[in-house]
Amino acid sequence: MIAMKHPNHTPKPELVVPIGHTNSVASVAFSPDGRYLLSGSSDKTLILWEVSSGKLLNQLKGHTDGVSSVAFSPDGRYVLSGSWDKTILLWEVSSGTVVRRLESHTDQVDSVAFSPDGHYAVSGSSDKTILLWEVSSGMVVRRLESHTDQVDSVAFSPDGRYVLSGSRDETVLLWEVATGRIVGRHTESVAPVAFSPDGRFVAFAALSRSESLSPVLSPFAPKGTYSVVEKSYFTIILCDMNSGSLVQALNTSYREVPVFFAFSPNSRYILAGNYNTADLWDVNTGEQIRQLEGHPLEIWAVAFSPDSRFAISGSEDHTLILWDVSTGEFIRQFKGHRAQIRAISFSPSGHFALSEGNPDTLIVGDVRSGKLQRLEDHSGGYWERTGKKYSAPIQSVAFAPDGRYLLSGTDFEHPTLWEVSTGKRIRRLEFEGHTGWAESAAFFPDGRYALSWSWNKTLILWDVSTGELVRPLEGHTSSINSIAFSPDSRYFLSIDGYQELILWEVRTGKLQPLKGHTSGISSIAFSPDGRYAMAGSWNNQLLFWEVRTGKLLKRMRGHTDSITCIAFSPDGRDLLSGSDDKTLILRNGSTGKLRRRLAGHTGSVRAIAFSPDGRYALSGSEDKTLILWEVRSGKLLRRLEGHTDKITAVAFSPDGRVILSGSEDNTIKLWDVDTGREIATLIIIDTADWVVTTPDGLFDASPDAMKCLHHVVNDPTNHAEPWKVFGQEPFKHPDYRPGLLPSLMGSGPEPRP
Repeated sequence: MIAMKHPNHTPKPELVVPIGHTNSVASVAFSPDGRYLLSGSSDKTLILWEVSSGKLLNQLKGHTDGVSSVAFSPDGRYVLSGSWDKTILLWEVSSGTVVRRLESHTDQVDSVAFSPDGHYAVSGSSDKTILLWEVSSGMVVRRLESHTDQVDSVAFSPDGRYVLSGSRDETVLLWEVATGRIVGRHTESVAPVAFSPDGRFVAFAALSRSESLSPVLSPFAPKGTYSVVEKSYFTIILCDMNSGSLVQALNTSYREVPVFFAFSPNSRYILAGNYNTADLWDVNTGEQIRQLEGHPLEIWAVAFSPDSRFAISGSEDHTLILWDVSTGEFIRQFKGHRAQIRAISFSPSGHFALSEGNPDTLIVGDVRSGKLQRLEDHSGGYWERTGKKYSAPIQSVAFAPDGRYLLSGTDFEHPTLWEVSTGKRIRRLEFEGHTGWAESAAFFPDGRYALSWSWNKTLILWDVSTGELVRPLEGHTSSINSIAFSPDSRYFLSIDGYQELILWEVRTGKLQPLKGHTSGISSIAFSPDGRYAMAGSWNNQLLFWEVRTGKLLKRMRGHTDSITCIAFSPDGRDLLSGSDDKTLILRNGSTGKLRRRLAGHTGSVRAIAFSPDGRYALSGSEDKTLILWEVRSGKLLRRLEGHTDKITAVAFSPDGRVILSGSEDNTIKLWDVDTGREIATLIIIDTADWVVTTPDGLFDASPDAMKCLHHVVNDPTNHAEPWKVFGQEPFKHPDYRPGLLPSLMGSGPEPRP
């Protein structure tokens, strides 16, 4: 289909930290040979998994928004992914690289599929259109337009002559590929739609809203209606692909609830599941052969094995049941999901069954042994086995003033204090005062105290040396978004979701609301002398208050979009602001007069910081880059690239030699200020465990995290088996370096090989 050239390639084992997806899984697909499994997620990535081991092989990053649909080419060499970013990417499986970007939709792509010969692809979109693509050129061959709402699902017929589309306009359309002509239409509310494997039939579950319903798919088919048992019952309609005429109407007993059904691969049976039973129907006669009973709660997914001998059902009871199709006998029950099962599919060999649960758990079950392998997604694998929480986007990072400690905060997790010299977790900040996650925390300038804040409107003041709670602070009426400290540690500012800005006195816990802002506040700071409090607002303004009186003194303008972050230089001479307008503005710290505008980012500026000596400024952006600026001249000194998602936090080490950046890619990176070189990546797995890697492949990890690390060998010239799990234990690998992080930070001995 597409010829890819690869240079001479010597496979080398690469370390894999199997965090997996960090958001919901939207689509999964087996490779044609059953060796690999592909998943697409709302976290903007695709992951290639080894089915036999359940291990992560490669994570594909290229979309700028969630991945909605994935599909393997018939020969297994390529993958299509559709995304909410309105694009379709064609990937080469062996190398994990993007071969081609398909762009023509004007809204999110909801479904993609390959034609049986792999020459064409079809996509359905929220722009209400269906596009037929030539895979080799990436050109749109035909645009199919008739739907009046989002197209959720598209599929080729087994012979490739037709495309079936389902839309939220409650219609199913059958298109002739050669002409683009609509040859079939159904306009009742429909749920699942499927072609029979032999291409003779199309079936869909329709909700009858009247005493009679026309099942006619083709405008040339004989006219006629059929009766249903009652109003508002789901019926599985089976139509002949050639004539469009009704073949069978399988009347179910499922009232007002969608029916989930599947054809057997030999096209002889349909299995329909709902409530707590699965009904097996004969396609040719329309007779119900038997009813499979075993689930106590509703069935949400069904599938047949490739040889049609077995069927599997997934239920709201969190279990799967394997059935013998010929006898209807219960063979085995699979337990392992924590919520309802939403989708099931068999591997091409029939040896494995993949199930997707809610919340977003993927489990591979060995049909022969009953053994389960949980894929290490954001809620599974190692995290499930150890009972620990999952990795999440980094929202805050900070060094203690003396550089001895590092504080990290993430979504859905309590802040964690780490000792830099050893890389060990000192403690997790979890107090009775927080009833929700305390997702962010920061040190006071004097280093004695730290403050954590949470979704439950409460701030907690705690002693760094002992970890003891000093005082809970209550006064906000909504979740707290941000805080800022006065340089003398006497005061701090906090802003909540209702845009209430409060000035707190640390010693007494006394609070004073600051008034005067007419728009939402996105960032706050103190002047270095502690006399003034400052805020950046959604209406592009900077506001100054006098701390002693709480009086609003000044408003300043300059940005053309919301101000996202603000910072004073250590000596107070400079004031820096970052904005959604993708620029930074440098001002006189005393007068507020604009000195220069710094342009260099292609996305919103999310975080800024001054170096300890005030010579440099650092900015992090939604464009995934950091920029180091010379303050005196405004010159862009260097651009730091390496994160794969928005940068949300930046900081300098106390000695000014190291840059720290946190990102929504769930990593913290350390950079050398003088060279711009990436020093290391810190992946905080949960409250106790971590992994450190360097660009040249060295790594270290906490003991529990080490247990789930593995190495992968990739040979892009081997199309039959391009990805393999390397069997050597990580701690025996020559790149393992105990004590790596403190050594890189200059606070420990050279790591031993």
